[in-house]
Amino acid sequence: MQHAARRRFAVLVAVVIGACSSTTSVGEMLLGTWSIAGFDDHGTPGVTTGTWIFRADGTFDALGTITYPGEPTDSLRVSGTWLERSETLVDLTVAGETTVWEVSVSANAALLIFRDDDGAVRITLEKAPTTG
Repeated sequence: MQHAARRRFAVLVAVVIGACSSTTSVGEMLLGTWSIAGFDDHGTPGVTTGTWIFRADGTFDALGTITYPGEPTDSLRVSGTWLERSETLVDLTVAGETTVWEVSVSANAALLIFRDDDGAVRITLEKAPTTG
């Protein structure tokens, strides 16, 4: 009985190690079209619509709208380049200015966080449904 328990434990450890050593990078997981689900600018949440597209060539586009409490709706149109810096960081460059963002990605959601002296900007993305 102890031999069988050891074998099951060894199999469990192998499965856990295999799950933890994924070869899919954060950059690869970001690729594709995402719905912009949330935008929080230093503690002020904005109501957002639109999509964010990360391309394999290192470019991105974010198109939609954003509305802050008590303010009119603004167009959201941002294009630039992105580069995976590490397992948890990406550089986003817009109009020649590069900022470093913390990133966490799952199969269906991504959270990007930019921190500065005033706090943080948080962007929540949800994987856009595929059609066809």
